[in-house]
Amino acid sequence: MDTSCNGAVIKDGTSINNRSLKRSGHRRNSLSLVAVAALIASLFVGLTSEDAYAATGADLAALAAQNIGKGDCSTNSRGGVGFEASCADDDWWCADFVKWLWQSEGFNVSGLNSWAASFGWYGKNNGTTDASAHVGDAVVFGWDGQSHGSNALGGGSHVGMVTNVYSDGTMRVVNGDSGNVDSPRTSTVTYSSGPARLGAAIWGQTIDAFVRPIGLSTSAPPTSGSGPAPTPPPTGGYETALQINTHDLWTLGNGNDTDWKLGQMPGTSPSITRLAGGGYEVAFQANTGDLWTVGAAGNKNWGLGMKAGTSPAIAAVSGGYEVAFQANTGSLWTVGNAGNKNWGAGMDAKSSPSITAVAGGYEVAIQINTHDLWTVGTAGNVDWKLGPMAGTSPAIAAVSGGYEVAFQANTGSLWTVGNAGNKNWGAGMDAKSSPSITAVAGGYEVAIQINTHDLWTVGTAGNVDWKLGPMAGTSPAIAAVSGGYEVAFQANTGSLWTVGSSGNKNWGAGMAAASSPSIAAH
Repeated sequence: MDTSCNGAVIKDGTSINNRSLKRSGHRRNSLSLVAVAALIASLFVGLTSEDAYAATGADLAALAAQNIGKGDCSTNSRGGVGFEASCADDDWWCADFVKWLWQSEGFNVSGLNSWAASFGWYGKNNGTTDASAHVGDAVVFGWDGQSHGSNALGGGSHVGMVTNVYSDGTMRVVNGDSGNVDSPRTSTVTYSSGPARLGAAIWGQTIDAFVRPIGLSTSAPPTSGSGPAPTPPPTGGYETALQINTHDLWTLGNGNDTDWKLGQMPGTSPSITRLAGGGYEVAFQANTGDLWTVGAAGNKNWGLGMKAGTSPAIAAVSGGYEVAFQANTGSLWTVGNAGNKNWGAGMDAKSSPSITAVAGGYEVAIQINTHDLWTVGTAGNVDWKLGPMAGTSPAIAAVSGGYEVAFQANTGSLWTVGNAGNKNWGAGMDAKSSPSITAVAGGYEVAIQINTHDLWTVGTAGNVDWKLGPMAGTSPAIAAVSGGYEVAFQANTGSLWTVGSSGNKNWGAGMAAASSPSIAAH
């Protein structure tokens, strides 16, 4: 934006040197050159670079309101297609939308790009970060203030713009690519609401910066009264958790992408669950050997040592989440909002538990140290008198009437047992791989790596050979999503892939050897 006199913008959007003098109430041919000069000079008295941007936060909020419900390639309220680069490719466009709002009202957007983190850097570099929210501010979520390379990937999870600030300490935020988040192509512009303070969370994402465009006044007082009730997060889509090839924890998916800057123990895998109040929580074995949880419910080092080479499992329960893991003593432990317990059940040394919420609490599936399958928890403790393959792990999911467990039997075949029935599927599995299971309409679906190293899904939703090769010795993960299910796996190229009802994608994210992803519905 040119801040010189010749390019100064006044509130109606026209430049001074092009503004018709008829708007002053005078006839153009009645003015002398001296009068014209005097008039123009009067317009510039006291004009500063800040004053040159005469659009207000209210103008930005009004423009945002005119585009609620529009998608990435919709005709916007100014007659263009989409918002900045939103229609250029199949990618998330929250930053494109806020940039478009600012630029459309004449604000300087130099340094902004399609990454949420660019707004954090804009504020830091231009001295326009705010300690509190003001109408027109960008709200930057998940920004750690660290450099992440030229594209800032992982430096910010989302950005929206403040449209209302209320005297009760809440605000309303407008967001690109947030309504119906199955994919960037189906997501829309929508509102969210919640606390107007740094460190608070909306839709499970932490507010890390308020950033105003250069020249925006912050003098407008808050609207009196209470803001709208906090809005629930949009549904649809999925989020994955993975250990990348630098051994850092990452989450990728429809909740945007985050590099947690936390190291995992090599050879282990994270577990992710969607929380009832929105957002996600991830459990993993840190490179110290301790159990950690991070996400919308807070970050915590539990100070509990895990068995080397094993991974925790997490599930949302009433009040938060519960984690199951094999402690460094070899016993099953559960910790979280449903209570902390040492079950005194010795586990196979290389096996990990699985956990699911059930009526009144949770149920855990484990391979004990005699290589038998057990389930323990609120729904009761059962010795199934069935032997899983040594070194593999069972998976459990809540289904109508209780739960269902999938496991690789000691014969090498997939088995499922539980309230939906017991079945030997006769599907030979990769010897070091474990299945994953999720509830779907009418029953369940299981994802497995078969002994030819192909990905298969079997169950109520049908049996599919995906003709895609997972990395030998790794395990796929499956979650129910809108319209069916989505599977995440480490491909034989070492990259994360997702396939299913929400679309097929090579994420181009290299994963750590011997590690598997986890997936949860958005």
